Amino acid sequence: YKLYGFFRNYYWLDVGNPTTYLWANWDLLRKYAWPITPNGNEYDEIFVMGIINSGKDVILEKPACFGENVTLNNRVKIRELTSIGSEVKIGEDTKIEKSTIWDNVKIGAGCIIDKSIVCNNCEVGDNVVLEKSILAPHCRVRDNTQLRDRTLELGEKI
Repeated sequence: YKLYGFFRNYYWLDVGNPTTYLWANWDLLRKYAWPITPNGNEYDEIFVMGIINSGKDVILEKPACFGENVTLNNRVKIRELTSIGSEVKIGEDTKIEKSTIWDNVKIGAGCIIDKSIVCNNCEVGDNVVLEKSILAPHCRVRDNTQLRDRTLELGEKI
């Protein structure tokens, strides 16, 4: 949504840093900013904009939201307060919690992503741990990498 300003006594949160950006996403999912809610149709606190291609034994915890054309492979766990963008592919046995994944992202198998932001057009290898980390657009993270409290700059490869 484009929001330029308002003059009512209403919800307001400055999202000018990664922590409050995540908080704002969590608040939207919990409907604290109602009437502004995630896009898509709501199914018992899970918002879906399009098709989710799902493998076996996938777990979706609420609240969460999904864009269009999302692929969740076998045994993926999407934990509470997670936002997944469009054209996202998530490898099997990956767990994502309290994170925001933007569009056109590929996440490998066996990853753990917690309280992190992954921006557009990123690739995350297999068995990667992202904890309280940010991947700017076009970043690449190789297999078996652990990033904690780290920010990768635009296009960085590690």
